[in-house]
Amino acid sequence: EGGGLTLERLARQLPPGFEASSVGAAQALALSTALMLGWPVAESAPVTSPFGYRTHPTLRTRRMHTGVDLSVRTGTTVSAVATGVVRRASEDSVNGRVLVLDHGRGVTTAYCHNSELLVKAGTRVEKGQPIALSGNTGRSTGPHLHYQLELAARPVDPFGFRTALRVADGATEL
Repeated sequence: EGGGLTLERLARQLPPGFEASSVGAAQALALSTALMLGWPVAESAPVTSPFGYRTHPTLRTRRMHTGVDLSVRTGTTVSAVATGVVRRASEDSVNGRVLVLDHGRGVTTAYCHNSELLVKAGTRVEKGQPIALSGNTGRSTGPHLHYQLELAARPVDPFGFRTALRVADGATEL
């Protein structure tokens, strides 16, 4: 049996609840990353379609809208909401010209329906850096930016998330 360390012996030395607290710490770290999120266009841009279930404007069926649609003119500068790496810079028939940024720790953002992409896949971007020009590409009824936030691969309401953080920020120091 020997006195060497094994994974089993190490596991027995961990304090009770260590695994659960590690998961909690990882989630807190992801949220702390998300706390630093900016906004992709002027905060005054009107919301034409909020996050949540809606009747799809072109398909006429009730579906989950996994982001927010922000009314902006074609050619409006779209900026990265946080530092990250471009994971996707492509075009498809639904999202049009789309960028997906990976901000680490399970936080990703997507920017859809752009007229022009200013960065390529694999590029590191900084918070506030111009990454695209808004447009009306893909399945779209007019010029706008579809902005989407995901935490651990699950869509989250960007406005609800920001509101919750502002309330929490007022209640506790981070």
